Amino acid sequence: MKNFLLILLFILCSKFSYAQVNWISKTTHEVKNYKQFENVKFFNSLIGYTANLNNVNEIYKTTDGGTNWFLISLPLSETGNITNLYFKDPNTLYLIYSRKLYLSTNSGNTWNFLSTLPNNSYSLYFPNETFGYANTNVALMKSTNGGINWIFYSYPTSIYNPSNYFINENTGFAYS
Repeated sequence: MKNFLLILLFILCSKFSYAQVNWISKTTHEVKNYKQFENVKFFNSLIGYTANLNNVNEIYKTTDGGTNWFLISLPLSETGNITNLYFKDPNTLYLIYSRKLYLSTNSGNTWNFLSTLPNNSYSLYFPNETFGYANTNVALMKSTNGGINWIFYSYPTSIYNPSNYFINENTGFAYS
């Protein structure tokens, strides 16, 4: 009986430890030139976004689990680069382009200008439509009106170019 339980335990552990064999490779010819993409986010098994931020300024969306991707239009009224993109949900996207913060509430079909941010604005996080956070290499910025105005909080001198993680609108962590 003891041997049977050990064998059963071994089989169960083996099955769970090899769960990665169920990954499915997807080749997408629609994404031209097989560029390197960053900031990939899937909300379910079908809807996902990805972006190429390396001086190309392209955001793609899939609605079929990555088989097909289509290009999302951007508010390109001036020259510049995408420096960050935050996907709140399948419809709500925040974009920093040429130091300007934009919001789309319809999956990137249209974009609304919110505010101008300082140089070197990196990460974005919006736990809800009112509170938002962004950071630079020396300061954390907080918005209490959806990204229109920002309050600056300096980091201690020991933290430079930090990353942030927030669990809600009042509690977050900075690390470098």
